[in-house]
Amino acid sequence: MQTGNACQAVLILFRDDNDRSGEAATLDSLGNLARHAGDHRGARAHYRQASTSAATSVRSTGEPTSSTTSVRRAPSPTSRRPAPRGIAHREG
Repeated sequence: MQTGNACQAVLILFRDDNDRSGEAATLDSLGNLARHAGDHRGARAHYRQASTSAATSVRSTGEPTSSTTSVRRAPSPTSRRPAPRGIAHREG
């Protein structure tokens, strides 16, 4: 079974159990998989869902979960990192 398929299956289980922390962590993993595959839009969608699930978990329990701190933002495919000092970006 591929990792993405396994994550989707686990996500269903977490949602069935109303486990928001597990759901957020799984969505974060799906975002990482999408980002590494070059699917930046898909990654951002998963990260947004993870953030929402993590926030719901914090509201319902009153305590932050480990997944709350691990949720990332997908880099924009059009964003540019600053060049190191002394190196200029060349327009291509």
